[in-house]
Amino acid sequence: MRQEDDGEYKIPFIVCSDAFHSEMVSYSDLVLPDTTYLERYDTISMLDRPISEPHAACDSVRIPVIQPDRDVLSWQEVMIEMAGRLGFPAFTREDGGRKYDGYKDFIVNFEKEPGIGFLAGYRGKDGTRSLRGEPNPEQWEAYEENEGFFEFELEPNQRYLRHANRDYLTLAKEAGWVGSTDQIVIELYSEKLQTFRLAGQGLYDGPMPTEAHHRERLQKYFDPLPFYYMPLEEQRIDRDEYPFHAVNQRPMFMYHSWDSQNAWLRQIMSQNYLFMNRVAGEKAGIEDLSWVWVESHNGRIRVQVKLMEGCNEQTVWTWNAIAKKGGAWGCRRMPTRPPTAS
Repeated sequence: MRQEDDGEYKIPFIVCSDAFHSEMVSYSDLVLPDTTYLERYDTISMLDRPISEPHAACDSVRIPVIQPDRDVLSWQEVMIEMAGRLGFPAFTREDGGRKYDGYKDFIVNFEKEPGIGFLAGYRGKDGTRSLRGEPNPEQWEAYEENEGFFEFELEPNQRYLRHANRDYLTLAKEAGWVGSTDQIVIELYSEKLQTFRLAGQGLYDGPMPTEAHHRERLQKYFDPLPFYYMPLEEQRIDRDEYPFHAVNQRPMFMYHSWDSQNAWLRQIMSQNYLFMNRVAGEKAGIEDLSWVWVESHNGRIRVQVKLMEGCNEQTVWTWNAIAKKGGAWGCRRMPTRPPTAS
């Protein structure tokens, strides 16, 4: 990022990887072609965000069902290729040769510690080990035979009060989920935050900021006890001029369909509204489905408002990362007529 003369930051060169013409593609300087999830291998790994259930530790994989009909590699394959060519230590052998042939080989043979890899199922030479075990060269095939899933069911005595359950913590340490079987203390007083505050006060035996404004922020906001303060960016604006908070969230049918870009998804969300409390909208003279300008201290955009009851009066919200730009995903372009309310 580059700091501008006014203290703001700009991203001078944007690179993204995508399989279709998304919103981000329109703003990028360089677009690396990608595959869809139907054309590549993927892991929903225990080392990241697995699909686990309350009663079981679970993970899963995606396996291609069609071959790409164009000259393209998935971003996973590109990352492994680049790491090997650049000679990253974790991706090269002692003689300098490449350690992994590709993404499939990397997922099977990489271990963050002995016996712990990306996939927890069908480990060991014969594929009979779970959670911890040496790499299994037939691991992908084992997942494919099980329709892409692995489930390790917890014993009934391991399922509750897990922060202090000895049986669960013993299993979790063996599986590499935690580093100790010590009880996990839920802190109200945060020693980590107090460490930052001490650095701001000049009392820390380690790195400490030299600039006065950094010291002040550490002392004021890194309180080891919970307290409320107005968000930093709101402290810079006139709340009477900007009375609303804006939030966004990802729709569940999109969150669980990453990279699918199915036609039916585009039809469901081919248009994106700004949702607003009905009472607040009527007070401002905004009718349902009106086109309005939404302004902040950063800029403004034109949106169509959908009035609703299930929303705080001082909050407006919209879906995240979909249908934000006219023409993307085949959605209708914004009309050229002026907004009816502001």
